[in-house]
Amino acid sequence: MKKCRYFIPPIPCWIIACAAMALTSCSFHKKLAEQKMEATTGIDLEAFNRNLHIAEELATDDKIAWISTDSILAERISLLDSLDSTWFVCKADNKHYAYYGRYSAEEQQYYPKYVFVSTDDSTISKIPPEPDSTTSLYAKMVTTGTRYFKTIVDSLQLDIHYNHYIRKAPGGRCIMWFFPAGYANYCAQGIEIRLTIDSASGELSGYNVDGALLRYFELDKKTKPVELDNSWSDTPSVGNIFFVLRNYYNFNDMKIINRNSISRMVYAPENDKWTWEHLPR
Repeated sequence: MKKCRYFIPPIPCWIIACAAMALTSCSFHKKLAEQKMEATTGIDLEAFNRNLHIAEELATDDKIAWISTDSILAERISLLDSLDSTWFVCKADNKHYAYYGRYSAEEQQYYPKYVFVSTDDSTISKIPPEPDSTTSLYAKMVTTGTRYFKTIVDSLQLDIHYNHYIRKAPGGRCIMWFFPAGYANYCAQGIEIRLTIDSASGELSGYNVDGALLRYFELDKKTKPVELDNSWSDTPSVGNIFFVLRNYYNFNDMKIINRNSISRMVYAPENDKWTWEHLPR
């Protein structure tokens, strides 16, 4: 391959100065616009972006769980006997891993039967299962979290099937989210539960219950608008954002109704992307 030489003329200082001023001005006006939005809608953009980041991660976990369970269900039923309810999706080295197996509380050891890895949210590969301390920690936290979760839902008298999601957190903690699970041709949205568990002791250090009563939405009713009630809060919860991320393509109009605003995803044809907008109520 031939090497080419390019002559780059010196850039005049006034161009650099103008560019810097333009960037500063753009940043300044963006900040003003954000402050105006927060003032008129009550939305805490920092909190929203934090919840959005978590919801995006959990939505990716959910996609991978769907794809991998379809693969497992294709196996003969007799091969599924070595599984229990200790399944989870975790992230490491920018890859998502889905684990299915059994956890021994006596040995504090997880024995994976099926393991899948994904470098994006649409394709996965099956890899050989290998027990290790990290997966055993996740399995222990899932086992502990689901036990606490059952106590909470029983106290709330909720007879609902939930899906669980887990992430490590700073300070030696794990956080689990529980969102209502859909069935057949329906998706579900309602009360969401978040648990914070101490990784060392396995003790519950805190939990939060958020949301309203359970609602089901029929997936083939795309023209029907979907409104999620979040009227007691200024900022959409992780569960609300998660629900929109997983279902926006199933419905023509989805809105989160906050205390003083409406949050929704809108399609921008000029760059072929979906983005969030927050409007005053």
